[in-house]
Amino acid sequence: MARSISTPFAIELSDEIHGSSTLVSLFTILTGLAGMLLGDLVLTLSRCKFHLANGAAFGNAAHGFGTSRATQRHDDEGVVASLTMVLAGLFMVLVGPWIVKLVVWL
Repeated sequence: MARSISTPFAIELSDEIHGSSTLVSLFTILTGLAGMLLGDLVLTLSRCKFHLANGAAFGNAAHGFGTSRATQRHDDEGVVASLTMVLAGLFMVLVGPWIVKLVVWL
């Protein structure tokens, strides 16, 4: 769950749920790198022409790496990628621990 957000948020979340900060950092960075490298291919295959949708995809899937790549593609994509990356991180840090407690309780 924590690898789906940017590294600083992921480390904070892993500390909150008693996870390994080292492993979370590694897998978060690998996820961002893979998303950046494969993002163009996936978006080309999906034939999505909307800059806002492409930026949201990069920001959520590839974190900081994806935001950088989205900015190279188009300014609007970079802005939306940054926004979605930060919002996803805040949401996960605030709600993530409750989700973990709920799953463990069930």
